[in-house]
Amino acid sequence: LSVADVNRPNGLGGNNSNMAPPFTPAESTGATPPASRSFKMQVTSRLLVDCMGHYSDIVKQMRGRAKPDGMCLVVGSCATGFTPSNGPADSNNTFGDLLYTIDDAKDDLQMFWEAFPAEGGAARTTYAFAYSDVEPSRPSFESLLDRYFEGLAAYQGVPATELEYKRVLFGGFPCFSDGPLQPQWDHIIQVGDASATQSPLSFGGFGAMLRHLGRLTEGLDDALRCGALTKDDLQWLHPYQPSLSASWLFQRSMSVGVGQLHKATQQRQQEAPSAPPANTLQLPANHVNEVLATNFQVMQRLGDRVLRPFLQDTIQLGPLSLSMAGMMLANPVAISRVLLQVGPKTLVAWFGHYLALLAYTALHVALTPLRSSVRSEAAQGRGNLKATHGDGLTPSSDVGRSKSGFWLRRFFDMLEFGSSSDYKYHATADPPVPPINTMFSPGTTPVAPQQQLYETKTAARVPEVTGMPAPEGRPAQVTAYSSERS
Repeated sequence: LSVADVNRPNGLGGNNSNMAPPFTPAESTGATPPASRSFKMQVTSRLLVDCMGHYSDIVKQMRGRAKPDGMCLVVGSCATGFTPSNGPADSNNTFGDLLYTIDDAKDDLQMFWEAFPAEGGAARTTYAFAYSDVEPSRPSFESLLDRYFEGLAAYQGVPATELEYKRVLFGGFPCFSDGPLQPQWDHIIQVGDASATQSPLSFGGFGAMLRHLGRLTEGLDDALRCGALTKDDLQWLHPYQPSLSASWLFQRSMSVGVGQLHKATQQRQQEAPSAPPANTLQLPANHVNEVLATNFQVMQRLGDRVLRPFLQDTIQLGPLSLSMAGMMLANPVAISRVLLQVGPKTLVAWFGHYLALLAYTALHVALTPLRSSVRSEAAQGRGNLKATHGDGLTPSSDVGRSKSGFWLRRFFDMLEFGSSSDYKYHATADPPVPPINTMFSPGTTPVAPQQQLYETKTAARVPEVTGMPAPEGRPAQVTAYSSERS
């Protein structure tokens, strides 16, 4: 089973219709093909929209044997049977964790946890995930599931054997640093996961699709009306986005390369967490947690205007610049280790994306009056497709449409979304604050953290970041981030 088939419903084979083996042509086996696949149908269209996900057969042809630049390894479950202290009978199950750690990096992986209520609070979904790569030496999903079940008690306060599982899931989500994927053939374009527009932090193609839905809807309607269906024309719908590419540095800083943590180093870190690694070219086991704690502390001090875009996976020039400068001042030692962690190639590439983000932001601001004029003119004719763009304008009819106009409108979209200027911050009143997260160990009662370094009240998220030593025999609560889900 190849990595490209991990998430396929038919990847494992089987006898039922959902687990059928891949079809083999009858002429190569002498067998009669299944009745459901014995007919041929020819469908013609002006434009084929490929939304078949990471493992689209069309994308496989485009990428060939290219190896993903990053992977998000995920294991998790949905279960019932949580104790009242953290289960459906308690208000805690109305909140979820976005980013939570219960230990330091181990086996060259820093595990993160998330949880949220399911089935109206009757059940709870929990995940453990890690940012990784596709090196063969990485742990298997079986070992990750073992690690997940072993840590579930420390995370949620209930031994894994006392829960009733509705489903257990695992999967690997690939990501490529050259996204969005440029169209390679006329009349074919990818959207969603297939287009590699998703962030390497959230790996959420569905979320990226929703964010770009207005732009893609109007752009595809515009392309069809203008006849802009060659691969060169369609590339304007998937342009380079520096705001997306710049997030690769964060993904790299939250992952550990193979060999960056040695077993001896990790053992010494467990015995003496403050002890430095024996080799200065290696990273301490608590490096990722220390960097994240610094990051959240700085964003907390800078305020909700800086914090919220980051939490919504949106990289903007102002919040990014303030956060990076604040982190260097707050913890220069940990941030300098990031340079060692990511390597010079990634760092140089990131500075290029940062400069591009600066240019895109400046051009978007400078050309906003012209952009508004162009879009108002294009909106004078109303099309039958009632889709709206971020500014509320509807796609126009094909009257007066031209390829040059199509290119100009897509150029303005490129600047807007490439600089993340499509994100609009709205200040909101303080929501109810969720209870302080508690630490658990198997067979023990919940223990409140000894120290809460800071707390932020936002409309959707309340961070709780702690970095204190844990009581003897209990796991350290290093980084936590809670989210209120409506």
